[in-house]
Amino acid sequence: MSTILTQGIILKIEHQGDYDRRYTIYTLDLGKITAIAKGAKKIVSKLSPHLGQFLIIDLMLANGQSCQRIAAAQVHKNYSAIKNDLPKIIMALYFLETIDLLIKYDYPDKAIFAMSNKFLFDLSISAHKENNFLILNKHLYYLLKHLGYQPILKAKNQKQLFYDLHQLILQTSEREVKSFSLLEKII
Repeated sequence: MSTILTQGIILKIEHQGDYDRRYTIYTLDLGKITAIAKGAKKIVSKLSPHLGQFLIIDLMLANGQSCQRIAAAQVHKNYSAIKNDLPKIIMALYFLETIDLLIKYDYPDKAIFAMSNKFLFDLSISAHKENNFLILNKHLYYLLKHLGYQPILKAKNQKQLFYDLHQLILQTSEREVKSFSLLEKII
């Protein structure tokens, strides 16, 4: 069984069975992958504290039969300032969900990883609510532009720009961004 060492950002967490969790992770070297953490729901799990959202994680992945298995994890960077602010949590969830919707599996792109890391960093150090929205729009724009969907900017304010970007995300992915309804309430 071969192992891979890489860094990752958790995009989505799902339950699998009684004790396991399935993670959708955007990694530096492999792109978007699905990985299982055996026993991650157990209280005594050594992996669970290192597998949260809004973290940059050093991962050791082992090839499994159907998907990767997380053999080891350690927090590389912790953007804990996001976890203490509900609007920041919702904006970060929206951005990470957008990456999950737009990016295909096993398509490594270090620029997307760097963009995600920069977004989490910028959002975590932002002191004003108005700046949070500007940071989200800026990073959504650059993500869409990097993926080849050149957004046309006609909006006169940040709120309208966000709705324009959201419509482009909907047209591109053909799926609803679940965290949009939460984000819409804080706009």
